[in-house]
Amino acid sequence: TFIDDRTQISADALYSGNGGQVVVWADDTTQFFGSINARGGTPAGNGGWVEVSGANTLVFRGDVNTSASNGLLGTLLLDPENLTISAGTSDSAADGELTFAGDPSGNEGQIQAGDTGPTTIYESELEALSGDTNIVLEATNNIVVEPLSDGQLTFAGGSGSVQFTADADGDSSGSFSMSGSDTLSLNGRNLSISGASLSLGSIDTSSSTTAGGNVTLSATTSTLNANVLLTYSGVGAAGDVMLSAPSGISVSAIDARGARSGGNVEISTPYGNIQVTGTFSSLGVPTS
Repeated sequence: TFIDDRTQISADALYSGNGGQVVVWADDTTQFFGSINARGGTPAGNGGWVEVSGANTLVFRGDVNTSASNGLLGTLLLDPENLTISAGTSDSAADGELTFAGDPSGNEGQIQAGDTGPTTIYESELEALSGDTNIVLEATNNIVVEPLSDGQLTFAGGSGSVQFTADADGDSSGSFSMSGSDTLSLNGRNLSISGASLSLGSIDTSSSTTAGGNVTLSATTSTLNANVLLTYSGVGAAGDVMLSAPSGISVSAIDARGARSGGNVEISTPYGNIQVTGTFSSLGVPTS
């Protein structure tokens, strides 16, 4: 399935009511360069549901908005077999065209027998998505965040949650990994990450203008390793931190302080050790 950059798909509620459902899907490869809106009505209505998926390969270079002015936010689901998040803003092909690195013919905008196309989403595509859309990124196997040139993947501020699910089929063969020196920055949004094992850098859901976002990290088969977890709020309640793994958890530091109240912290590992090598605080720190 190929959606070019001049294509706009709209399932908005025109006045009041819920946004609709849009699914762009393929048994093999989906290339998406367009835009999809599934917004709720202005006076009332929830955002809709959007899925952009390729069973084997997904190329996502477009924009999706499932916001709701006076209702529940909608959801964007991206669901390939393996998912790589890469630094940068785009590939080298022209807008609406794609050249697969493994395509010996160099044909653009075509899928042919023998072509190989990694499922890569550039950080700029994720950073440009509306903060008022719930984002779900799933992979049957692995999710990999490649080393980022600026050291940070920053999601727009808003009320939408962000969820990464590796090993979505539950066969214990898919993990989430990223550079230990990089940071996922959520601007007060809630974040959850799950996979057979988790190897993370820093997580920052802090906010100086809202409550801190919750962080839920779950390794289902092996270990969980992370750098700094920051859910601080400068004006309200800090976000909660929930960590679980069967074979051990290691974290550099946890800062769940809040101007109104600290966040709850729960760490659970039935068969391993818990190690927090640096500072650990969940204090309420009232402002003067």
